[in-house]
Amino acid sequence: MFVNEIVMRCSFLLCVALVLISAVLPNAYAQQNLPAPPQATTELAQDESAEVSQGDFNERQVALTRRRGEVEYDSLKQERACYSRFLVNYCLAKVRTAKRAQQAALRTEQLALDDAERAARAQHRAQQVAQKQAEQAAAAASRQAEEQRAKARYLEKQRQYDLKQARRASAEPQHRTNAQAYADKQTAHQRKLEAARAQGKQDAQRRADNAKRFAAKQRAAALHQAKIERRQQARGQGAPSNSSPAEPDANVLSSQ
Repeated sequence: MFVNEIVMRCSFLLCVALVLISAVLPNAYAQQNLPAPPQATTELAQDESAEVSQGDFNERQVALTRRRGEVEYDSLKQERACYSRFLVNYCLAKVRTAKRAQQAALRTEQLALDDAERAARAQHRAQQVAQKQAEQAAAAASRQAEEQRAKARYLEKQRQYDLKQARRASAEPQHRTNAQAYADKQTAHQRKLEAARAQGKQDAQRRADNAKRFAAKQRAAALHQAKIERRQQARGQGAPSNSSPAEPDANVLSSQ
C-alpha cells in the first residue's frame, strides 16, 4: 500500500506537469511558426486566412492536449480513490475502462483534426498555385498588350516615314523644274548683261569714231581756210578774210 501511494503521488505530479507543459508549448510553437510576411495584397489575404486557420488548429490541438492531461489526471485521481474502497480491482478496472473510452474519443478527434489540418493546408497550397497561375496569366496578357502597343507604334512611325518619303519623291521633279527655271532665268539675265556691255562698248567706239571724224573735218576745214587766205595774200587782193576756222564744239563732241 505504501508503494502504491508513492506511485500515485508521482503519477499525479507527472500528470500536472504534463498538463502545464501541454498548455504552454503549443502556444510557443505557434508563435515560432508564423507565416512569412506577404508580398502582395492577394497573398496577404491568403496568408491571413491561412494564419487564422492555423491558429484555429493550434487552439484545437491545445484543447485536445489539455483534455488528455485532464483525462490522465482524473484517471489517476479516481484510481487513487479506488484504493480506499472495498472492491479495489473492480474500481480500478472501471476507471481504466472509462479512461480508455475517453482516450479513444480523443484519438478520434485527433485524427479528425489532423485530417482537417491536412485538407486546409492542401487547399491553401491549391489557392496559392491558382493565384500564382492567375498572376502569371495576367502578366502574360499585360506583356502581350504592351507588345501589341509597341508594334502599333512602330507601324505608325513606319507609315509616317513612308508618307514623308513619298511626298519628298513627288516634290522632287517640281524642285528640279524650279531649279532649271531659275538657272535659265539667271542665264538669260547674264546674256542680257553681256549684250548690254557689248552694246555699251560699241556705242563708246562709235562716239570715239564720230569724234575722230569731226576733228578730221575741222582740221581739213582749217587747212582749206588757210589755203584760201594764203592765196588771197599771194594775189594781193585786199585784206585777209575775217572768217576763221571753226573750232570744234565741245558740246557736240560730248553728245556724240
